[in-house]
Amino acid sequence: AVVSTQSTGVFVLTKRYHVFIIQYKDKELITRTYGVVEDSIGKPTDIGGIGLVDPDCKLIGLRLYEGLLKIIPLDSVKQKDPKELKSLNIRIEELNIIDIKLIEDLA
Repeated sequence: AVVSTQSTGVFVLTKRYHVFIIQYKDKELITRTYGVVEDSIGKPTDIGGIGLVDPDCKLIGLRLYEGLLKIIPLDSVKQKDPKELKSLNIRIEELNIIDIKLIEDLA
């Protein structure tokens, strides 16, 4: 997933549920934000994780566990110093989710 502030960044999720966003700016690789999205409760999905970034790069959504959608607001990415990512969980009763898409501007 690609995150854009004034230049392009890359969102990385590791097998151990560590995440970070890096950015190449002024001939330098910068860590914009980092964190751990592992949960002590929940069963990892059988088909692997699903990740998405909203079109305005305001949030990242991750489905890593059955019945759980993790939302990561990207407010901290726009700040100058790297900040640890904060996330929140949304319970989903449906367990057989195949894909997730964001819909732009429903207003």
